[in-house]
Amino acid sequence: MILRIENSINHCSTIDTTRDYKGLCGLLRCIQSWTL
Repeated sequence: MILRIENSINHCSTIDTTRDYKGLCGLLRCIQSWTL
């Protein structure tokens, strides 16, 4: 699961250029994508 989480974070980071979004906002977006 850790690897999957890292992959999703990488995908989010590529989409979000701002460093702020790389934090909790990025994680929340990733989690939302999984639920959907």
